[in-house]
Amino acid sequence: EVLMVGIGNHVLRIDTLKVAKGDFISEEEPIKCPLDKPIDGVYIVGRHDGDVTDLSICQWMTSRLASASTDGT
Repeated sequence: EVLMVGIGNHVLRIDTLKVAKGDFISEEEPIKCPLDKPIDGVYIVGRHDGDVTDLSICQWMTSRLASASTDGT
């Protein structure tokens, strides 16, 4: 399972099976991953000039579009 996430001005690809390693991930004990040194299974696949507010992914994940705005449009 792959999850694409926009955090700050970064776009991440998270391989949930690799990150979880069979363990249960919970709100009480979230996985911690610093962006300057991502853990195994977390990949920085893009950066934007501003904070990412929207993320759109093609069904076959051949392209990604990230956008940022200061007024929410």
